[in-house]
Amino acid sequence: MKTKDVDFVPLVFFLVLVLACFFIGKNLDEVKLDIERNRKNTLAKVFFINSKRNFTDARYFYFYDGKRYESGEYIDSSGDEYLNKYFKVEFSSKNPKHSNIFLDKEITDSSEIRNAGF
Repeated sequence: MKTKDVDFVPLVFFLVLVLACFFIGKNLDEVKLDIERNRKNTLAKVFFINSKRNFTDARYFYFYDGKRYESGEYIDSSGDEYLNKYFKVEFSSKNPKHSNIFLDKEITDSSEIRNAGF
C-alpha cells in the first residue's frame, strides 16, 4: 500500500487563522459587554486622522477620573470633517480603555466641552 506525503503547512496556517479570528471576535464581544455593563458617557476630541492605503483611522482622546485615554475608530471617509472636533463617547467605568465614539453626534456647546475636561 502506498502512502501520500501530505503537506501540513497550509493546513496549520488555516487552523491558526481560524483560531485567531475566533479569539479576536471573542475579545470584541467582551469589550462590548464590558461597556454595556459599566457604561459612562463623556466627550472625546478627534486629534489625528491616520490615512493608510486601505483604511482611515480617527484617533481620539477623552478624560475620566483625571486621566487621559486614547483610542481610535476606523472610518469610511478621509476624516477631515472630524479633525479637532468633539463627539459623544461611551466607555467602561471599570476599564476606561474600552470605548466607542459616536462620530454622528458632534458636540459644539462650549460649556459641555469645558465640563468634560477640555
